[in-house]
Amino acid sequence: MYTDCDAMYTDCDAMYTDCDAMYTDCNAMYTDCDVVNTDCNAMYTDCDVMYTDCDVMYTDCDVMYTECDVMYTECDVMYTDCDAMYTDCDVMYTNHDAMYTDCDVMHAP
Repeated sequence: MYTDCDAMYTDCDAMYTDCDAMYTDCNAMYTDCDVVNTDCNAMYTDCDVMYTDCDVMYTDCDVMYTECDVMYTECDVMYTDCDAMYTDCDVMYTNHDAMYTDCDVMHAP
């Protein structure tokens, strides 16, 4: 009976050795996972910062586009005013030409 028990103890010792090796492997794996998790957390933090920066940049761009729209509207008004002014000038030049022609006719001998 003692021989059977000795054999069983030997089997158990072998099993414990296997288990110790498995625990060592698992601990190494957990360490690797912790490193990966730390890296991932750092990456997520970086991404959050990047998204925040992008949101700020997009907001700045929206403001800029709004300012540009206002400026383009003001330019359109200015161009319309200029067109009207050019038309007035054309009429004025035509009137002057007519007046000069009248003067030439009047001064002709």
